[in-house]
Amino acid sequence: MIITWKEQFKDKFNRLENRLKDPKPLRKSLSRAVFALQTGKNLADSFTVNRIIAAGPGWYDCYLYEDIVLVYKIQGQRVLLATIGFSKEIADEILI
Repeated sequence: MIITWKEQFKDKFNRLENRLKDPKPLRKSLSRAVFALQTGKNLADSFTVNRIIAAGPGWYDCYLYEDIVLVYKIQGQRVLLATIGFSKEIADEILI
């Protein structure tokens, strides 16, 4: 799979990292999740993954670390990383 991300994804990740006392567990979890998506492994084996039915086909959220959620879309052989953040803060962004 090819991993791409929306422009704001990197900014949101950097801001999120700065808010955490120790961002290493978040970085490690995100790396594991992206690697699983790239290699086609089942992300649900390591993380809590949910379909986001209201956003349309192919949209999922993945709880990476504590209450931090990665929202992504699978489009054939491409995975789009849409947003990342605390679940309560990104609830409105999910319906893109």
